[in-house]
Amino acid sequence: MEMKELKIVRNLLNELNNNILYCHWKSNEHFKDALTGKDDLDILINRSQYGQLVNILQKLKFKRFYVPNARSYIGIEDYLGFDYETGKLVHLHLHSQLVIGEKHLKGFLLPIEQRILKNRRWDDKYGAYLSSYFDELLLLIIRTGMKTRKRDIIKNNLLSGTTKDEFLWLKDKCVEFGSSLKEQTWLTERLANRIEKIYITEIATWNDANRLKCLLYKDLAPYSQGNKSYNTLRRNYRELLRIILEIEKRYLKAKNILTRRRPATGGVIIAFLGSDGAGKSTAIKEIYNWLFQFMDVRFFYLGSGDGRSSVLRKPLKFLLKIAQKKGFVKKSNNFNNEKLAAVENKKLVGMRKLWVYTLSKERIRKLKAASRCRMRGFIVLTDRYPQNEYDGLCDGRRLRKQGGISEKMEEKCFRIAEMCPPDLAIKMIVPPEIAVARKPGEIDIETSRNLTERVKHIKFSDRTCCTEIDSGQSQETVWLNIKRAIWEAI
Repeated sequence: MEMKELKIVRNLLNELNNNILYCHWKSNEHFKDALTGKDDLDILINRSQYGQLVNILQKLKFKRFYVPNARSYIGIEDYLGFDYETGKLVHLHLHSQLVIGEKHLKGFLLPIEQRILKNRRWDDKYGAYLSSYFDELLLLIIRTGMKTRKRDIIKNNLLSGTTKDEFLWLKDKCVEFGSSLKEQTWLTERLANRIEKIYITEIATWNDANRLKCLLYKDLAPYSQGNKSYNTLRRNYRELLRIILEIEKRYLKAKNILTRRRPATGGVIIAFLGSDGAGKSTAIKEIYNWLFQFMDVRFFYLGSGDGRSSVLRKPLKFLLKIAQKKGFVKKSNNFNNEKLAAVENKKLVGMRKLWVYTLSKERIRKLKAASRCRMRGFIVLTDRYPQNEYDGLCDGRRLRKQGGISEKMEEKCFRIAEMCPPDLAIKMIVPPEIAVARKPGEIDIETSRNLTERVKHIKFSDRTCCTEIDSGQSQETVWLNIKRAIWEAI
């Protein structure tokens, strides 16, 4: 099935066409992928119009994101846009300078932006300005040479795969490459000869590419961050740093490692609320995967049920399951109106107090971690969130005026929750009949109705924006509405 052009991309191109001197400067052979959100937009602009462009991006609700130092480059900024019709995110690489070079470094700044913008071409098919075939082909060959590394010696031809496809497509379009190459006064004669050889033979062996790279360092030295040795060391350092960060995040499960992007306006905590059967778990999984493609995301389960729990609470959960099997404890979540009332005078047995103590300790640790992740710029998703407005349900207090160490620990937990309220509360409101159908035997209509009414009235704090989502609709519609609410909060 052919993917449709995204409305936000078309709106951006229309604004640029009318107001900004720009062009999409690379990978134009598959520019259609950029229009559908499958690929990034690589836009080169006239830097004197940077302020105008920022205003356009704000108007279209594009948002700037920071990348970790190991992935950042001077003259390149990251923006993400959100298509309100499809829920897709669009990644914009904004180039105010032409920074190219080795992977993990981009150590050359070529002062030919104005020339590329002057020679840009209008494409009727896509309704956008693209770089000229010659400029794009020239830069493709130069970039291939710059990216050459010792490890590439095993390759027969560095012009391979998608790079080869782009090269052949551009060569077919640019039949006067040789004559145009001689007009490039910023290139030395030997550089131009080396580039022309690769163009004619359609082969870039390791020797060819490495010689081109050496010539680039010699003849274009003023455009480089440093000499070849300095750039190699700096590139290896940045690459090693990225590998270490990925290992810490993926295998050591470090919660505070930034490897993707974070909003320039700071991180946010987004809490998902709703009764059983509202679809929280599937929605959180979908939203996590949607965000994780482009930015740093963390997830915390803050409930008391089947989610991940601490080592202290695992034995108690095991004992609870045994008690449920033996019939000592009710397995169903059903309860009536009387049990929805405050539980101030309810006598709790020792095991219940121990449960509350371990749960509070676990939540305190997770709440602190979630708050620190938000401060570092993460998007934090939580399943449930402790609230101080209803006791005994909806993750409210379970002990009050009972005294003892358990109540003190619970008091500390809810004080921290009040200090660090969520920025956005997604309240998933589901009709009781649908909830019962989704969770047969686990919840009844009366319980679902009462829980839902209380969820609607939870506010957390003045800092929290609460959004109700009708989760009785189709799954795709529910997810799209959640994505719209989250994009407004980021």
